[in-house]
Amino acid sequence: MQHKSTTIARTSNCRIDRCSCGAVHISVGGTTIRVKDGVARELRDILALAMREIDNQAQAAPAPPAFHLVRSLGDDDGDPELH
Repeated sequence: MQHKSTTIARTSNCRIDRCSCGAVHISVGGTTIRVKDGVARELRDILALAMREIDNQAQAAPAPPAFHLVRSLGDDDGDPELH
């Protein structure tokens, strides 16, 4: 059997090809993996799940303070200054 791939989706960093044998070729940067159709769908689902979790963790993380008080070197009065 001769394999013929057709590009079905492409971005600046990724490309998805469909092979005539039914395999899906997933290219990211310089790396390409060849997987069965069902595995590609499983990869899609787990990536979506992982990205939702990453987004949820980022939203739940406390934001760093916009400013903080520090003691200035050589400050004789000992009062903190706003930085």
